[in-house]
Amino acid sequence: MSRNCRYAAIFALIKKLTTGVSMTNLEKLQTMLLHWKEHNVEHAGTYEGWSEIMSKEGHTELSQVMQTIAAESLRVNELFDKALGLLKERL
Repeated sequence: MSRNCRYAAIFALIKKLTTGVSMTNLEKLQTMLLHWKEHNVEHAGTYEGWSEIMSKEGHTELSQVMQTIAAESLRVNELFDKALGLLKERL
């Protein structure tokens, strides 16, 4: 994933804030939620990678905990989606 794609939401917010384009707090929150959700997926991938490393080194319990952390991180995205759905109704 390219940097521009990865951080598109945050760059859009910065551009609007620096060009004098007015955004409501709902619009700002929508932009940030999109960014946080995308960033959260990246973190989950990192946790899964560390789970694999720990598994290969024989640290089974630690590997399982890292897998749980990854899964829970992705579960948080369901809440991001819920918040985005609520915002969509208001925008």
